[in-house]
Parts: sequence; C-alpha cells; structure tokens
Amino acid sequence: KKEGEEETKEEEPPLVPHHTTFEECHVCYEISGRWREHLNMFVCDHCYAMGTKHGDMKSEQDLLNEGDFDAKRGGDFAEQENEECRKCLEPGFRRKCCKEYYCNSCYFETGNCPGCDRLSAPRGLGLFGLDDPGAWPVIYGWCLSVFVTLAALALFVMIVVSDQLNPRTVFGHRCYGLFPQCDQIQCIELGGPINEGLVTQADWKYCDMNTVNKVYGGTCLYDKPLFFQSDKALGFDFCRGPQVKALHQKHAWLGDEFDGNHFAGGFFVFEDNFDDWYNLSMYQKNEKYLFNDELAPKSYMKSALWFQMMNVKASDNCGSYVDPHPDFTGGHTRTLHSGDNKALYFSGFDNRYAETIDLNMLHGGKVSFMLRMGPEGYGGKCEPSYNGDVTLAYSTDIGRTWFDIGTYQAVLYNTGPFFHISAALPEQGWSNTTRFRFYQGSFEEKRDHIAIDDVRIFSYFEHGWHHKQTFQKRKNKARKDIEKAQCCFETDQCETYGVRADGHGVTTLRSPSYKTCDDVPSYDEPRISHHYEEYGGPKASHRRFEVNGARFYIGCAALLLLLKYFYIKVVMPFFQKGCSAFVPEIFRKKKKKVFAVDEDVTLEDNLFPIERDEMWQLYYTVGVSSAFVFFGLWCWGVSEDIVLYFPVHFLRRTEYEDTAYLEAHNCYFLFVAFLLDFKEFYYVARYVVCILPWWLPMVEADLRPSVNSLIVDDLKISMLDIKDVFRFNERWCQILAANYTFMSMPWCLISLWWSELNAVYVLDYVVNKFFAAIFLLRIFFGVDCFIKFVNAMEWMYKTDNKDRDEIGAVLTTFRTRAHGFYIMLVSGLVMAGGMKLSMRDDDLIIMSASIAAAVGFFHGIILGWFQALPLTPNFFITRIHDGMYVRYYHKRKCPCVAYCTYCQGMHSNDGLLVLFVEDEVRFMRVLKGYDNRDDAGAPATTIDR
Repeated sequence: KKEGEEETKEEEPPLVPHHTTFEECHVCYEISGRWREHLNMFVCDHCYAMGTKHGDMKSEQDLLNEGDFDAKRGGDFAEQENEECRKCLEPGFRRKCCKEYYCNSCYFETGNCPGCDRLSAPRGLGLFGLDDPGAWPVIYGWCLSVFVTLAALALFVMIVVSDQLNPRTVFGHRCYGLFPQCDQIQCIELGGPINEGLVTQADWKYCDMNTVNKVYGGTCLYDKPLFFQSDKALGFDFCRGPQVKALHQKHAWLGDEFDGNHFAGGFFVFEDNFDDWYNLSMYQKNEKYLFNDELAPKSYMKSALWFQMMNVKASDNCGSYVDPHPDFTGGHTRTLHSGDNKALYFSGFDNRYAETIDLNMLHGGKVSFMLRMGPEGYGGKCEPSYNGDVTLAYSTDIGRTWFDIGTYQAVLYNTGPFFHISAALPEQGWSNTTRFRFYQGSFEEKRDHIAIDDVRIFSYFEHGWHHKQTFQKRKNKARKDIEKAQCCFETDQCETYGVRADGHGVTTLRSPSYKTCDDVPSYDEPRISHHYEEYGGPKASHRRFEVNGARFYIGCAALLLLLKYFYIKVVMPFFQKGCSAFVPEIFRKKKKKVFAVDEDVTLEDNLFPIERDEMWQLYYTVGVSSAFVFFGLWCWGVSEDIVLYFPVHFLRRTEYEDTAYLEAHNCYFLFVAFLLDFKEFYYVARYVVCILPWWLPMVEADLRPSVNSLIVDDLKISMLDIKDVFRFNERWCQILAANYTFMSMPWCLISLWWSELNAVYVLDYVVNKFFAAIFLLRIFFGVDCFIKFVNAMEWMYKTDNKDRDEIGAVLTTFRTRAHGFYIMLVSGLVMAGGMKLSMRDDDLIIMSASIAAAVGFFHGIILGWFQALPLTPNFFITRIHDGMYVRYYHKRKCPCVAYCTYCQGMHSNDGLLVLFVEDEVRFMRVLKGYDNRDDAGAPATTIDR
C-alpha cells in the first residue's frame, strides 16, 4: 500500500508549472512575461499593471481577500475551454461569427465555419508564418546588405576625395563641386610686362585677332553665377596646384609644356595657324619676301610674327591639321580664327625656309608644331618626301648665327598623317632676342614637299613669379575686386555681411577696380528689369540676378512638392475613381452603414480614447512656433528688392538653341519658403502630435464579421492584415519626438537666414547643402524620413535567421522585380528624352540614359524591399511614454482603370502604427481577436499559414 501510495505521488503532475525564465506574455506577446499563479498564465509587468489598474485582472492580494483563489485562477488568453464542440463533442471554443462552440480541428478543417459558413481565417494577431525561401534568396538579401554598405562607403569616399581634389587656381580661388574639371580652354591677353606674370582678373581680356602675347590654359569656374552674369568676364581662373595634377585629365593642349591642365606658368609669344593669311597673290615662287610687307602675304592674326620667308606659303596643297580645340574659349562665343583648311606649304627650286622675328625667350620655352611630309601616293601638289628633312633652328644675334634644335627625317614622318612635335629651347638660346627658323637643308626640287601647321612658341615667366611681391599685390587686388563683383551680383560666395544687391545694405563695399557695382562688367544694363503700367508710366526698376544658393534649392523643393502633389492628389485619384474623385465631399452622396441580418450590431461600438500629454504638446508647439517667428521676421526684415531669374536652355549647341528665363521677385521665394515649412509643421501638429483635442484620432475596432477592421480616422486596417505587435521603451519615444520636432523646424527659412549672413563660403558651401538636403528629403520621404532610414538600416543588418528569411523572400517576389523593371524603364526614357531636348550628343545621351536606368533598377529593388518590410511609420506621438508598434499590411487600390491585383501589390506596403490608447490591455485583446463583451475572453484561434 505504501508502495502504491508512493507511486501515485510520483505520477501526480504539479498543479502549476515551474518557470524560472521569461516567456511570451499572453497579452502583448513580448518575451518578458512572468508566471502569475493566480491568473494561470504569463503576463509581463507592464500588462499586469495596466490590467489591475483598469480592473481587467485581479491582483493576487484581491483574490486572497475574496477567498476565491481557485475559482479566479482562469483567464488564460490562449487556451480557455468552454463547452463541447457542436460537431465532434470535443472541448471547443466560442466562435464570434455564430456564437457557437467548435474545436480548432473542426473550425479550420475546410476554411469556413461549420455553423455559419463564414471564412475561418484568424481575425486578430494571426500567425503570419513564412515558408522557408531557400538558400539563394537569403544570399540575395546578404548581397543587398553588402552592396548598400559598399555603395554608402564608396559615396563617402568619393565625396571626400572630390573635396580634396577640388582644383585651386592661380589667384587662390577654389572650384567646388563633384570632381570639377579644368576642361575649359581659355585664351587671355597678357596685358602687362611679359616677365611679371598675369595681370589682375579685372583687367583680363579675351584673345582676339589683334592679341600678340597670349596666355592659354585650362580653367574652371569657381563662381558660375558670376561667370554668366558678368558675360563670362569674371568667375573663372587658370587651374594650378597638385590637385589639378592629381585629376589625370586629358591635356588641354598638345605639347609637353603642359602638365595636364596645370597652368604652365608662361605665355605664347608666337602663334600662327595659317588659316587667316591674305594677300596670297603677292607670293612669288623662288623669291625671298618679308612677311606683312605691302607686296607680300600677310595675316589677320597679329601673333603670326614672321620675318622673312622663301618658297613657303599658306596653302591646302598638303592638307591641314584639324585642331581638336577649334574654339579656344571652351564653347563660348569668342573664337580666334576661321576653320582649319591651310598649312605652311614648303615647295620651290631654291631655298625653303620660314624665319620669325626676335622673340622674348629670356626664361626659356618650347616650340610646338604639326608636321606632315609628302606621303607616297598622295598625288596632286604634295609630292612625296624622301630626303627632304626639315630642321628647327634658333639664333640670338639677329640671324647671323644659327644653331639647330632638331632635325626631323623624312623617312620617319612621310607616312601620311600630321605629327605633333614639341622641342625645348636649349639654355644657350635663352634671351630676349631669340628668333627661330624652319628650313629644309637638302631636297629635290620637284618633290620633298612638306607642310607645318599650328606653330606656337611658348615662353616661361620668371621662375617663382607667383611668389613675387608684384604678383602678390595683384592677387590681393583681384580678391577684393572679385568679392565686390560677387556681392553686386548676389552670388552665394559673397562673404561680406551687410552688403545687399539692391544697394540698401548697412555695408558699402569698395574695391580697387570697381568703386560701384555699375563698374562691374555687364552689371548695369542687362541687370535692370522695367515694368510698365497702362497709365502710370514705368514702375520702379528691379535688378535682375540669377537665382542661386538657398533660393535655388527652395525653388527645387517647390517643384518637387508640386510634382509629388500632382501625382498623389490628381493622377492616382483620377485613375482610381475617375472625375468623381474631384467632387467636393459636400456634394457626394452620403453612404449609410448597412449591417448583415445575423450580425451583432453592438460590436460596432468598440472605441479607444487616445491618451495625450498636454505638456509635451505645449513644448512642441511653443518651440517650433518660436523658430517660425524668429526666422520669419528676420528674413522679412532683410528681404531685398530684387528680381531673380533662372535660365532654361533648349537644344543647346545646335542651330535651334533657345533659352527661356523664368523670373520671380525675391519676396515670392520668401513666401514659398514659409509655405513649405508651414505645411510640414501643420502636418506634424495635426496628424502626429495632435496639439488640439479635436485633432486626436478616433480609434475604433469594428469586429463585425463583415467589417472586422481597426479604424483610425480615415485609415482602415483589416484584422486579417495585422501581423504583429511589439513594444518600444520611453527612450525610443523621446527619439521619435525629437525627430518630429527637428523635422518641423522652418528649415527653408533657416536656409534663407543663413544665406543672408554671407558666411565664409567654405562653411557656407557645406551648411547650405545640409539645409537643402533636410527640406528636400522632408518633401520626398516625409517628415519621418530619418525614422524610415533608421528602420531600414536596422533591417538591413539583422542577423536573425527568421529575419533574413523574410528579407530574402521579399527580394524574390514579383512585386520587387516589377518595381525594378518599371522604374528602370521610366528612368532611362525620361533621362534620354530630357537630354534630347537640350543636346544632340547621342553617345552622351545613351551613356547617361544607361546610368539612369541602372540607378532606377537599384532604386526599384530598394523600393520593393522597403514596402514589404515594416519600415513605413504611421505614428501618433501624443505623449512621451513607452508604447507598442502595430505592424500591419496597408492595402492600396491599384491606380489604374482595371483595379487589377497586379498593381495593387506594387502600391501596398507594410506599415507601423503607434497609438497611445488609454486602455492598452483591452486594445491588445481586440487585436488578438477578443470580443470585449465576452467575460470568458475566448481568443480567436490561429493557424499556421
């Protein structure tokens, strides 16, 4: 007997399970539940406190006082048995659709309730199980994470490297931008003593036919608005420094006198391309003549400083070298010569030579030219050259004694094309009376024809010229002149506080070359815009300036907002509902709620009041409003009476080129900036913080089987689409509140305020773009853009196997592939079409369209990935407290006339909802499928999908 009793005791199970670790809370599903003996379930501390506070749970002390501990130990949210199944007589659960009892096996056997034949899918926090996607999708997900990481690092490195390689210029300017190139070839008249270097920038003049001493070089635009508004007289400079050498650009000019596009530190004392010779009928074969003599050939190009010649003339008999840079001013309107069609042709029976006048080569230099010797089979008047070598020589004693620099043998150069030759002047030839001669020492009279073209003689400045006191004075003078011009033209690089372009500033800026703005090139006449009234005569004149800096970014933001608004408010509603979408609500037919005959209408009334923290709302409102008042009044007080314009070019560099100018007064930019900022402030105050009591959202859980949805104002979420609920702490709530406060600030007004301070441009260049990035991202991604980025980065680097499976499954869905394909197609076509309107370079168009298509494909993949994961916030931050996320599937109607499911999936996304309801426990019971009127609280049973 004792043995039997002992055996009975061993087999008797414990009354309650023994748990020493946290388990899943039966209310909120967080892994923080503690075993509550008197409730017979796991409940976390937060849910327990909320439940006892609102009377939904009895505390242990209450049950002990009532003396009914055993009777009250029920309330298991997961498994509470009631009556027998009406079908198999096994223990069952009460089903809300028909109020009958069925076990799980019978209820989910066919997918429909056995009692009322309604769908038996879970209504609450169902088990959104995910099938194993396999190995390859998971690998794709990791590849995406690695690619995004590498792309971000590459972008960061590219920006840093670009900043370090920004070209510096001769006069100390810096050319900003993403890898700016010194690719504009400019020719400037030297204008001063030839050994003292460049003259100050205010005295620069473009080369023309009358220019003798020319300074060629690659330039960059250090201030584009200044460059174009001054009619290209200012705003550019010759590149110089180690950054230019590190760019590895193509040579701007043939010849080793240039180190890439690094300024060579010298000028051309001689240049002739032989295309502008005239009076050629005076040429006499086998007779010596003095160039530019009255009875001899001449040239319109004054830099063609020939002295005497014999048996040479400008001709096309042996062709001409086609210069790859026919326009020396980088595509501008000024050119130096006509088309390439002639070269210096050597023929005749006696001597053949061409000799220059004495040139200043005091500090050394180089001679460069193109050489062609008559090739075999060329025919015509360019007879083959077999022995007619050509020699370059110099003399420092007025031509009495000649020294050869180099001889170029016919056997090496008679293969057909023009060859470039660059020869350095020996140090013995450095003088200010050095002349050069091209001659053929021996040749056959009827053959050995040659041609030389594009002869240029380069002379260096004095060594260390840019460190000399003379040039340093010019440099300081140029800095003051450019600062004056930049402030007059209202460019972003004006660094003097208080200067205004309309002339009413507190500071009057003067410079050595420009006493007033009217002295700045192209300032006076082209900058005035006159307006006329019908009877009152001309209005006050407003100065016109090209929009740049903060105002330019505000214009871009306004355009982006209009495009986004047009797509969301016009395009999508039109394709969804037709013209009826634009009928005002007051004129639409009212819809009345209709209930099914067998539905419990009382289940409709399941409202959840929102809890609000008035102090938090007050702090938010006062803080943001104060910023609006301060920066708005500041910008209004310093607003200038000027007109700003933006040029829009069509079909550039074609015969159909045209330009339209969009104009707006400066006050309009201030008004647009205020509206852009106020729109975001109103949105956050109205739909996120809900600063007014009547702005709080109405939260309703309509559990009728025909509705079965959670309704938050206009947002209707089916209970079938609620995937998960998880908590966040108060610290994260504070971060969310800080984000919305930060994004509500008047960043457009702040950017205008900053631009009026005229800060140092090195700082202003970064800060201005930072402000622009904030309000452009705010418009494109919304005020919660940084929250989206944080959520995306968190998912991007998750390591949990279940999360990686979900990421991999997302990347292989049809929706993600469709996003990638369609966005790639649209991006490529839009880029190609837009560029076709402005240029005719087909190769550049194809390359740019291909790059745009590749970027579009990547953007589509990221968009599909983003939409399928819980990354889109829909937050109501009405208090600063710990709370819970509700993950749901936000269905969107297809924006096309077919309403097809093909597009519906592409426009739908997973979202995160945050609501601070007063009764979280009851809210959680509803999300889990409970009928709050059921005392037993039987849960909606779920199955694996």
